[in-house]
Amino acid sequence: MVETGEVIKTKKDKVIISFERKTECDKCGMCAFGKDDMKVKLTLKNEVGAVKGDIVEVSMGDKFVLASAFIVYLIPIILVGLFLGLAIYFNLAEYIQIILAVLGLVLGFVFSFLIDKKLKMEKGFSPVITAIVGHVEETEQNNE
Repeated sequence: MVETGEVIKTKKDKVIISFERKTECDKCGMCAFGKDDMKVKLTLKNEVGAVKGDIVEVSMGDKFVLASAFIVYLIPIILVGLFLGLAIYFNLAEYIQIILAVLGLVLGFVFSFLIDKKLKMEKGFSPVITAIVGHVEETEQNNE
């Protein structure tokens, strides 16, 4: 997956990049961005020497996107099912089943957070700036 965004701020060895929000975002609704937020901001390590106003290409492998989605979405669901299944198997009271299902969900999110944090240290699991493809002033002049 490759996206293009504008460097809006630099700080030490990192840059903040602003991306146009895609139409797919309207359908999902999972993130904290409202429908009126048309820009998504991301802080990345500046390995290409980008400066404010640069248009950069950001890449993340498709298999890593799928792995991240699995971690964030499926681990909590699997743990809810596991805890609820065990509660039903042992014929526990309904309120205990509910408590265990909620506990499975919370633990699923905690595990997802911890795994995600660990994987961000691994190469390929975090987006990286691959190239500087232009500068805002160049782009504005080309549009005129």
